[in-house]
Parts: sequence; structure tokens; C-alpha cells
Amino acid sequence: MVNELESLRYETEFGEQLRSEVALLERAMDRCERVLVAMARLNIDERPTRVSEAQGKLVVEVAPGAFADIGLNPELQEAVRPAIARRLRMAAAGERERRELEEPH
Repeated sequence: MVNELESLRYETEFGEQLRSEVALLERAMDRCERVLVAMARLNIDERPTRVSEAQGKLVVEVAPGAFADIGLNPELQEAVRPAIARRLRMAAAGERERRELEEPH
């Protein structure tokens, strides 16, 4: 509606006034700014990283117990750790690539 206005102000017997459409647009923009600031304060973009880190820590804590449960000797347990770390990095990289492809450009 603002784009279709021929002028942003008009004159009445009381003087010049700003069109209501312009005032509404300004109010909407102010509200959008407040929402964006609130979202930034929530650190929403950092949460997936924290979740991934927590999942990685969980794997590191659980894996040795699982290895022991199945009777894997200590030498094999140490040998498998780098392979698990590599696979986790590969999975994380794949997840980032998937998110990048899904994001609108």
C-alpha cells in the first residue's frame, strides 16, 4: 500500500499529516526489529551446535562401556576410537551440507 501512495503526507485544514499507511509500516518495522532482537538473544542459531556437542560427549562417554560389555580388548578399544571419531565428523559434515541445501537462498 505504501508503494502505491503518490505522497507520504497530505494537507488538511489542521496542517500537514503523515498518511496512516506510512505510520502502520513504521510500527510494523519496529515490531519486526524487536522480534529479531529477541531471537538473537535466544541464540537459536547456536543451539544445534550445542546439541551436537552434547551428543558427541555422550558417545565418548558411552562407547568405552559398550566396548567392555561386548568383551572388546583394550587394544581394539583404542584402535576403534579414531574410526568412530572420523565417522562422527563425516556424519556432522553431511548434516551441515544437508542443512545448507535445505536453506532458502
